[in-house]
Parts: sequence; structure tokens; C-alpha cells
Amino acid sequence: MELDHLTAPRTVARFLQHAEGTAAWIDDSTGQLKTGPFYDGLLFHRAVNRSGFKVIQSGSRTATGRRSIGFVLPDDELARDHETYVISMANRGPNTNSSEFFVVGNEAARGLDVPARHIVFGRVPTSDTDGRDTVDAIVASVPSGSDAAPDPPVTLNSVAIRRENGVDFDPDAQGVPVLAPHPFSVRFDGSEFDLLAEQQPRSVLRIGHGDDLQSWTTVERFLDATASSAPFFRVTDLGEGKSTHFFRTFLTTYPSDGVYPDDLENRTLTVNDPAIGTFVIEIGPDGRTGDWSFADPAQDGEVPDSLNTPDPYGSDAAFIVNGFTVQGISFPFIRFRLGTDSATPTKVSGRASGRLARFNFDLFAPNPVFQVLPVNGTFTMTR
Repeated sequence: MELDHLTAPRTVARFLQHAEGTAAWIDDSTGQLKTGPFYDGLLFHRAVNRSGFKVIQSGSRTATGRRSIGFVLPDDELARDHETYVISMANRGPNTNSSEFFVVGNEAARGLDVPARHIVFGRVPTSDTDGRDTVDAIVASVPSGSDAAPDPPVTLNSVAIRRENGVDFDPDAQGVPVLAPHPFSVRFDGSEFDLLAEQQPRSVLRIGHGDDLQSWTTVERFLDATASSAPFFRVTDLGEGKSTHFFRTFLTTYPSDGVYPDDLENRTLTVNDPAIGTFVIEIGPDGRTGDWSFADPAQDGEVPDSLNTPDPYGSDAAFIVNGFTVQGISFPFIRFRLGTDSATPTKVSGRASGRLARFNFDLFAPNPVFQVLPVNGTFTMTR
């Protein structure tokens, strides 16, 4: 396949780093920090064989596509269409590219072009008939009309990089995040202790802890660009009452264009979906509760709680909006991925992708089982 480093420099840079093993990543099956070729030995865990949508997908060590390997990338050029045999990034919304990719088969996947959210970064060239035949064979390994794992399983044995037009392209100079182990200290006070880890602005700190080396719980904190220099992240009472407890810390450092805020305190979020309307959520000083309103039909109510998981390029945010009704249906929950395109000290704007949902558990479940209504549009956030 050919990679387009001119149109999608950051996407190609990270793909090259993973393929050649020059950047660290979190093994999403074990939680361990690793280096070395990432893609070697992975399955093509998904094949879709539907009219107008034929793709194969790889890049996940859990073969689920639902876990992070330690970072997100901002979107490169979004204007390219999903023609036959292009290679594109799989993601969960704006500015969430990571390691997963898919290859389009012998029918253009027009349904992926609007709304634009996937970065096309390469292609299986016309001259590579064997490569194109391989893509089509993997698609055909699942029944017509289905979306399933290829049967028998198909493995991506290895990725070899040959530089021709991109000899001078330096992946390390493209502004991609850096993931590395991070030092910490433990301070004891009687039977309790604090874990202290220094953290810089524009970074995500992950502290994993557990009673053994097999099962880990992760605590995260993102500090935005306005955070004070070198604060400490204190985690108190982890492992309290345990004779043995293990810790590991990783830090992902982002470049200067990572400008999304790390909280929702006293912020007004306005989301406009051309097909649904304009939704306004005002969050108060506690960063979780507030009020919501909708323009047409006019309605409003309280936000009794919310969840916000930010990163330097956006956030996964979910809000309880009891009483909200659209198209004659009551939707008590709304969930967004907000991806930043531009920012000033008082205003952030970008793209919103999400869903209105009728379910009452796990706001970030990837496959809600109750009725949902997709939301796609733009957002602004002011303070």
C-alpha cells in the first residue's frame, strides 16, 4: 500500500512509528507499556460485506476496537472520499485516531464521507492487483450482508516500510504525542499513603494499580494548556489494607496545539445538528450539574449529572437531560464526542458526534441496547 504523508502527515507519522517500533504504546490486552512493531501478528478482527460498504479492519490487540493504546491524534485532512481500496483511520469521533485502520474493498464506501470523520491516509495502488485481491478475499470470508470476524482468522503477519517519495519525511517531527514511563513517589502516613506524580500541562497521566500483576485499575488525569507548571497528582488510599499492592505510571505528552480545556466548570456548550436543531448545556461551578435548553420545539430542564473525559483534542461527554423530547421521543441521555478545531482563551469550537439515547446504564457503552438518535454537527464552548 502507498501512504500519503503530504495530506495526512500526523496519521502517517504515527502509523510508521507503530509499524517500525520506534514509539511506545500501551498493550490494550495487558495494560503494559511496550515498544517494538505494533501491528505484527494482529488479526483483521472485522470484515464488512455489505452492498456499498465493504471494508476490513485491523489495529487492535483486543480485536474489539474499544480500548486506547495511550493517546489520541487530531484529524488530518478530512476532504478525501472513501474510494475503492483506500486506507483510512477507524475512530469513535472527531480527533480520536489511534492505531486502528480499515481498508475499503471493491465498492466505494460513500456512507463514510458524510459526516466526514475518518482520515484517508493511503491506498492499495492499482498496480498491486494481488493486494487488492487479498482485500476482496478477506471481505468475502464473511457472508454477504454481514459484519463479523473473518472466518478462518486472518493475521497481519508484518509491516515493512519502503521509503521512495518520502525519504525526507521525519515521523518524529510531525507533532505526534509522546508516551513514556513516568516516575512517582510514595509518602506514608501511618497506615495510609499518598502516591505523588509530577505532571506538566498538555499531558495525560495514567496511574495503574492492582493487588497482582494481572488485573489493573487505571486512574487518569488530563491537564490542559492553562494548568500551572508541574503540579502533583495525589492519589490517596489506593491499596489501603493490602499487604502487597502494585503501581505503574505512564505520561502522554502532547504538542502545543492540544488546547481543549480539562473541565466543564462554568462553561456553556452549544451543539448544532442541522437535522435535529440547537442544543445548549450550561454547566455550573461544580463542573457536573447545570441546565439545558433546546430551541425548536422550545424546551428546557436541569442537568442533574454529567460525565466528562477530556483530552488535549476534545472530550467524551455525557449528560442527563431528563424531559428532553425530539421527534416525539423522550431521550433522557445525550452523549457527545467533541473534537476541537480552533480555540481561544474563552471559546472552543469544533465538531460534535454522538447520540441521544434511551438507556439508564453506562453512559459510554459502545453499543447501547435501547433506542438512539445520532447527532452530528458543530459545537462551541464558552466561559
